[in-house]
This record gives sequence, C-alpha cells and structure tokens, in this order.
Amino acid sequence: MKLISWNTAHRTNFAERQAVALVQREPDVIALQELTSHSIERMSQRLAAHGFEHSVIAPPAYSSSSRARALRVGILSRLPLARASGSFEL
Repeated sequence: MKLISWNTAHRTNFAERQAVALVQREPDVIALQELTSHSIERMSQRLAAHGFEHSVIAPPAYSSSSRARALRVGILSRLPLARASGSFEL
C-alpha cells in the first residue's frame, strides 16, 4: 500500500494541478493538509474520478467567525475507510 501526505498550502487555484500530480504518483491513500472549503471540493472531484471514492475530512480547526482561514485535513482512499473508536480535538 502506498500513502502520500501532501500539504496543499491552502492554494485553491492549484487544486486541480495538485490532484493530477498526486494521481501520477499512483498512491492508494492520500493525506491532505491545509484544505479550504473550495479546494476540498475541487480535489475530491478530481481524485474521485481516479478511484479515490472514499474520504474522511476533518471539520475546520477554526470557527467560521474566526479571522483565520478555516483549514482542514483529509484522507482520501481507493479502499473503504472506517473511523477508529475515540476522537481528538485540535
């Protein structure tokens, strides 16, 4: 199994190019950091078209009223994902 961890640097405009770069590396699981609500949508659509149909996206670390951008982390996989028992908060 091949895992790639990728920091998107919250760049929405590059989401499609980043998705192409990830798919070219032929991973089974992709862990993404610094996702915005827009980049999640773009990356998820592109990656789903390449077999990454399973995903878990964490809620934003900041509230929508925060001045900081609400960034998220996510895991996308070709294989089904299951949440482990227990949780943690940032």
